[in-house]
Amino acid sequence: MDFEYRIDPEAGLIFTRFEGKFDVATMIACLKRIYADPQFTTGMDSLNDLRLATIDWDYDDVERFRTFIQSVEHIRGKCRWALLVKGGATYVSARIASVIGEAHGIGIEVKLFDNDSEGLEWLRKTT
Repeated sequence: MDFEYRIDPEAGLIFTRFEGKFDVATMIACLKRIYADPQFTTGMDSLNDLRLATIDWDYDDVERFRTFIQSVEHIRGKCRWALLVKGGATYVSARIASVIGEAHGIGIEVKLFDNDSEGLEWLRKTT
């Protein structure tokens, strides 16, 4: 498992890259690391590259993740996540998590992409 991130404070964007297998606890730890970074500010959007990651979560995993995401809403704020995915279990898990999150009103607009440029273009559009 490998995780790296970069924050662009001027653009208000977080760039992440995940490689290998990620369980819920590890994913939460990665987000906590970002939220603790002094460059992080509430409401930042993010481009999350999951194309080399394996995320194969069941419903209980998705619920644990949703619960965490809701618990940090005051830190995270309303934002958008562009998820870069190739397919397979990671795509399915990301899609299920985004639908459940939307149903619970977690304050994150999520859209799935297969390339960086489309995801970044979507994030840069003002809503």
